[in-house]
Amino acid sequence: MATQGVPYISHALADRLVSAAMRKLNGFSRLPNPLMKMPKNLPRLYIYNVSEQTYETPMTAMHDGTSSLPPIVRIPACKPGQKVSEPFVVEGMYAQETLVIDSTRWDLYNGEEIAYEIIRKGPGKHPDLNLEKRGVFISHNCPPKPEEIALAHERWGQTCDELIADGDAIMAQGPTKGLEGNIISLDHKRAARYRGQVRDYNRPIQQMKSCPSCGDNVRDGIAIHVACGAILDEDKYQLMHPDYVKRADRVKPEEKNARAAK
Repeated sequence: MATQGVPYISHALADRLVSAAMRKLNGFSRLPNPLMKMPKNLPRLYIYNVSEQTYETPMTAMHDGTSSLPPIVRIPACKPGQKVSEPFVVEGMYAQETLVIDSTRWDLYNGEEIAYEIIRKGPGKHPDLNLEKRGVFISHNCPPKPEEIALAHERWGQTCDELIADGDAIMAQGPTKGLEGNIISLDHKRAARYRGQVRDYNRPIQQMKSCPSCGDNVRDGIAIHVACGAILDEDKYQLMHPDYVKRADRVKPEEKNARAAK
C-alpha cells in the first residue's frame, strides 16, 4: 500500500528512471557488432511464393535501427504464367542491439529463426497463420527445386479447395450470407481463379452502357438489345445473320429512285 503523500512508482518505471539517470551520469558503452567477426559466406535461405497474392509480415520487434531487416518483409506474388515468385532472401545470421541500463547487448538470430518468423510458423504461432498453407515456402536453393515448387502448389491447392467449399456454403445461404454476416473475400476469389472454377462471386465485372434506342442499361459488347430490338454492334450481328446489310452499305431512297429513272 502506498504511503500517504508519497506517489506510487511501479518496479518497471523505477528501473527505467534509474537506467536513464545512470546513462545521463555515465553515458553508456556499446559492444562491437558480433557479425563483424563471423564468416561472410553463411548460407542464405530463400522464401518463395506460388500464389498470386503478395504477403507482408511486420518485423517491428527486429527493426529498431540496429537490424538489417526491413520493418515489413514483403514476399512477392507469383506473376501470371510463372510457377514461382522471385525470392525474398534471408541472410544466414542477423544481429540486434538492445540497450540495457548503461550498456548494450547483442542478440544473434540465425536465418532459419528469421525465415520461420516471416512465414509465421513455429512455437506460439497459430497453425492457420502459417503461410505454407498459402503457397509460401522456404528453400536452401536458388532457384528452388521442382519438387519444392510442386509441394507448394499442392499445399496451396488444398487450401483453395477448402476456400471454394467455404465460398459455396456462404453463397448457398442467400443474400444475407449467414447469421454471422459471413462474406465472400478476396481469398475465395483467388482460390476459384487458381483452380479454374467459375463461380458467381468470381465472374468479372461487366461494363454497362445505355441503349441508344430505349435508354435501358445493357451489357457493353452485345450485338442486339432483345428488349427493344436495337442492333448495337452491326459486325457481331452480321456474323449471326449473314443476310443483314449494314446501315452504311444500304442504298438511300433517293439514290434508288435515281437509278430507276435511268
